[in-house]
Amino acid sequence: MSKDFPHHGDITLGEHILSDSAVTYKLTEKTKFKEAYFDRKTVVIIAMFHDLYTLNWQNNPENFQEYDYNGHAFRHPIEAIVNAINWYPEYFKGDETFKIIDGVIHHMYPVPVKRFDGSPMELKNENLLDNIPDKIKNLIVFSSNRGLKYKHLSICRSYSLEGRVMSQADKIVSFGNYIDDIKRNGIGSLTALFTGTNKNLENYEKTEEFRKRR
Repeated sequence: MSKDFPHHGDITLGEHILSDSAVTYKLTEKTKFKEAYFDRKTVVIIAMFHDLYTLNWQNNPENFQEYDYNGHAFRHPIEAIVNAINWYPEYFKGDETFKIIDGVIHHMYPVPVKRFDGSPMELKNENLLDNIPDKIKNLIVFSSNRGLKYKHLSICRSYSLEGRVMSQADKIVSFGNYIDDIKRNGIGSLTALFTGTNKNLENYEKTEEFRKRR
């Protein structure tokens, strides 16, 4: 699912998820809040689920969208949480359920998320929504509609400390990857978040390094 296709620069999605989880864990050790208000396990679960999607999102016609507001950057948190609930339902039965859902959905803050407002969602796993119990599905809809609304998007950070810590870890990891790639290849990997097209990647896929990693 995630180990084979590039995610940020030449970092694969699987490597990114593991890096995020490791940095998230390290950040929890530095968090000054009392243990009673902070659950380390929940933070790491959010990190493991935050990018849990199945399609290569760069230069892949299967992952393109008709509407700009459904670009990968805005849409993938919803796809990730839908997959997580379908594949790992045991993590969505307890008191931490909404923290996990909300943490995944808003991990890109301040980048907005596509909200459920009656407009087309263009989720690449939309069929899996039907497998989710209405109670859990309603939490996804509620979370996606929290915050400042702009057209079909919502700008909001996670309501929980757990979600905010994971979001910070994601930025640390992602910015490091992007800065390195921008220095070498320009801004193609960054703009791909919104366009789906990455010319840097087209060049990288022709290299011997890429073939060895495959």
